[in-house]
Amino acid sequence: MDEGVPVALVNAPAAWVLPADGSALWWRTERSVVVRGFGQLEAEIMERLWDWGRPATVREVVDDLNLTRPVAYTTVNTVADVLFQKGWLRRYKAGRAWIYEPVCSREAYTASLMREVLAESSDQQAALMLFVEGMDEGQARVLRELLERDTGRHA
Repeated sequence: MDEGVPVALVNAPAAWVLPADGSALWWRTERSVVVRGFGQLEAEIMERLWDWGRPATVREVVDDLNLTRPVAYTTVNTVADVLFQKGWLRRYKAGRAWIYEPVCSREAYTASLMREVLAESSDQQAALMLFVEGMDEGQARVLRELLERDTGRHA
């Protein structure tokens, strides 16, 4: 794992957890959805936009966040702008308000994280083997089906 790249688990209530080896700080929450590379509020904004499946205004995000904890409009507006500047969100103007939407799906983002983490391994074969061994039967079945489908296309 890259040093200085936070790993956030989103949706309050939450608590910081330091792994026993001290390798990284994780943001742990009730939902335990890993969003690597985002700060807490960035992750909460992205999760809402992904969950909603539609573009949204900062006001909508603020109102939803305020159901679980207080957060200022200006804070969310600033963080949404940061996500836009980083390339995670696209935006367009509707009257005086910015409308934001993710540039990729949660699944595409997750897949890119998986590729990034695998690329960081010094032994990718061992990492893949351990990953597959940790799958439940349903996940393993889906992987087998995907590999068989892919093998048929490349035969």
